[in-house]
Amino acid sequence: MNEYAVGDVVDATIVSVTSFGAFARITDGIDGLIHISQLSPERVTNVKDVVNVGDTVTVKITAIDEEKKRISLSIRAVNEDTEAESEAAPETDEVVYSDEAPAAAEAPAAEEAPAEEAAE
Repeated sequence: MNEYAVGDVVDATIVSVTSFGAFARITDGIDGLIHISQLSPERVTNVKDVVNVGDTVTVKITAIDEEKKRISLSIRAVNEDTEAESEAAPETDEVVYSDEAPAAAEAPAAEEAPAEEAAE
């Protein structure tokens, strides 16, 4: 378990589904539990509505208990991190347009100045 740390985001394969969650294999010999409350941002009543054995999912390691040899995983935390990043990142189109607008307005004025001097 030393190769993984809390906060790591990894791909895992669902190996079993229970009424309270799903077990996912991170690598040979290392499985973790995705509790039903961590499967989705929305309330889940049936685990099989979200994941099935054999599915590959992206999960975040939320807890490691080396003494009990347990790892807690969360799909929900990955989704929340992705949403937070997209909300914090500025829209590309807005940045491009706001940066280009002043430059486009200044360009004709700069081109006209030498023409006026030549006319005098």
